[in-house]
Amino acid sequence: MNLKTRVLLPLLMATVFLGACKKDDPEPEPTLYERLGGINAITAVVDQFLVNVISNPVINSRFSNANAEALRLHLIDQICEATGGPCIYKGLSMKDAHSTATNPGADVANITVEEFNSLVGNLVDAMNALSVPADLQNELLGLLAPMQSDIVGNP
Repeated sequence: MNLKTRVLLPLLMATVFLGACKKDDPEPEPTLYERLGGINAITAVVDQFLVNVISNPVINSRFSNANAEALRLHLIDQICEATGGPCIYKGLSMKDAHSTATNPGADVANITVEEFNSLVGNLVDAMNALSVPADLQNELLGLLAPMQSDIVGNP
């Protein structure tokens, strides 16, 4: 091995080694799904939310003919997917889910602002009961808020 190789080879190896060990890339920020606590935490919130809805006289009649287990599973998947989790929501769009054209005979259309706000209040109450931090609640509500225009007043 000549002198040049004996000097440059260790320098090159050290540079490659240090470059491989160097951590310039910051860790990706955890998803809202992860920060909420994953599927178990989301399931607990949905379960408490449904208990709240059933006891809410402003909106409980809207759910009297619903398939409770299917609704529960759709809500879990919807929140899981919206927060960056691994679930895939396979239900109807909110516009279709709240239309008599798609759901004839169901009491899902013409939801009022009062009913919508009452439902959101039930979700907030569920999150509060399970000690979800306010910043995470606000982040989740911000993801769900755009659905209001597809739900309220939809014939």
